[in-house]
Order: sequence, then structure tokens, then C-alpha cells
Amino acid sequence: CKYYGKCGGCLLQHLAYEKQLEFKRELVARTVKKIAGLDVLVMPTTASTPYRYRNKIALPVGQVNGVWRVGMFERASHNLVDIDECVIAKSFNQKLIDIFNRYLNDENGSQIRYFVAREQSAGLVVCVVCKKNIRTSLSELANLIKIYFKNYALYMCVNTNSKTILSNNQTFISGDEDLIVPDSFVQVNDEISQKLYSDVVNEIDEFDTVIDAYSGAGDMTILFAKKCRQVFGIEIVRSAVEKANDKARALGLKNIQNICGDCAKIIPTLVSSGRGLTLVVDPPRAGLDQKVVEAVLNSKVDKMIYVSCNPRTLARDLKTLLDRFEIIKLAPYDMFPQTPNVETMAVLKRR
Repeated sequence: CKYYGKCGGCLLQHLAYEKQLEFKRELVARTVKKIAGLDVLVMPTTASTPYRYRNKIALPVGQVNGVWRVGMFERASHNLVDIDECVIAKSFNQKLIDIFNRYLNDENGSQIRYFVAREQSAGLVVCVVCKKNIRTSLSELANLIKIYFKNYALYMCVNTNSKTILSNNQTFISGDEDLIVPDSFVQVNDEISQKLYSDVVNEIDEFDTVIDAYSGAGDMTILFAKKCRQVFGIEIVRSAVEKANDKARALGLKNIQNICGDCAKIIPTLVSSGRGLTLVVDPPRAGLDQKVVEAVLNSKVDKMIYVSCNPRTLARDLKTLLDRFEIIKLAPYDMFPQTPNVETMAVLKRR
């Protein structure tokens, strides 16, 4: 990448890809040993396509030489690097960056904080994150988008909180409202998420009742339902739960119950129902709520599959869970090539 060393998005492009995979395997092993005090065999990192893998981009807006542009921030700063493409994002990003820059002017640029975009098989979702309502000017952006993208959805998100990009204040502007909403959780790497989900499903028995915590738009929940007796999906974003229900109905799956709520409140109730339970958790970077950990320890859950994007919080939670569980598999996946981030699947069985 011609911006490597300037843009703060990637940190490992100087390493050969094979070395990146080994680095991430060692990172997981070292972190689990340091925090949880365990010498655990960590499987080789599952490889990804090294470039053009990200289905989502979040591009900040700023001024470069007095002109409003989209780009990426320098590492640990808010200095904007003017880019014309991101080589770890799918090719849709090149056209979008051009569209966003054509749309920006003095008035729009001063009010817009970010453009967030995600490409999915059904179409493109774009969310404009702004400081105030700019709905009237977004028809111009919609006209530019639909020239190049046949199916799209455009949203506006008013959010003045500098610590977050998206907020719950999202407004549909135009396009296909059936596409997934901007704040629904979907893995950024389609190739690796398919491999990861397949491996998780392989750890499940057909007679299991599965609790899929932090289930997002229900993609993994559906895979469980095709194999297992009964599945409960838990997700706090209501719009994502609605999408998950739509998918289940479209496929005629009647053994799914999607619950909208806080995992820390709902999991303790579900895991108290008896044996034969498998709990699958895919929490945010902060890891599991302590209430969830305590509920699992005091439950009759037979097996737990923990999918993590943060080795530190994974190791922290494993340290506590190992009072009642043993690790039978620890496998890293390169969900984020060219960056130091790694996805990990830990399979635990009750002692």
C-alpha cells in the first residue's frame, strides 16, 4: 500500500504473510499464558486472502490543504491522510471514495464526521455520520451512489459524541430498506467468517440446544438451526433481531427463538434450564460481562464455544471459566490481515 507508514489502519504490511500468521498464533499463546497462566497448544492460524477482504469501511472527513476530503487517520492522531483507495477493503471502496469526495463541499464537509459503508451480497449500505440533520442535501449523494451501485441503502446518523462513530440515532434516507442496518454486527471478512462459522458448527452436536449470544443479524444462529434441535439467539440491537427473524422466516426455520435484550440479563435465565446446553458467545472487544461468566460457572452448560476478537479479554475470561471447564481447542483465524488483530475460537468442555 502506498500509504503504509502514513495511514494508521495497518501495522503489519512489512511482514511476509506467512510471518503474520505465525505472529498471531504466538500472540494468542503468549497472551493466554501471561494472563491465564496456561501453556495451551494453539493451532496454526487459519489464513485469509491477504488483501481486498474487508466488506466494511469507516472513512473520517477532514480538510487537506483547505479542501474537504475523506481519508484515514494517522496512527494515534486525528491528522487526515488523503487516500484514493484502501487495499485491504474490497474494491467497492475506490468508487465510493471518489463519490464521497465529489459530494463534499464547504457546507457538507463541516457537518459530516464519517462515511460508513458495508458491501453485502444483496447490495451496498452507506451511513453518513453528521453533527446535525443534513437530510435535504443527501439526495445529491444518493444520486451519485445509484449511478454506480444498482442496489443500495442510504442512512443518516446524527452523532456528536467524539468517542463513537455510530449512535442509535439512525434515519433511513433512500434505497432498499430491506438491506442490513448500519449498526448490525457482521464480521468484516466474509471468507474467514465462513470458515470460522463452519468450524463452530462442527463443534455442535445435532441433539444440542444452542444459545447463540451476541447473535447480531442471525447468520450463525441460522447455521445452528439447520443442524440442531433448538437455538436461542440473543442480541441487544432490535433492528438486527428483526433482520434475524426475517431470515429465519424466509428459510422456514421454526426452531429459532431470537430474543432482543442484554446478554448479561438473559443468559443467566436460559442456562439454568438444564443439561444438554451448548453456549456460543461472540462478545465485543470488552469480553464477557462478569454476570455472564458467573451464570455459566453456576449452570449446567456442557460445552462453551467462545469466539473472541481480543486475546486479552479472552484470556481474562478463560482464567475464571477454567474453574469448571477445560480447553479442548484454541484456534486463531486471520480475520484482519495486515493488522495485529486476530479472531480466536476457544472450545471449552465442562470438567
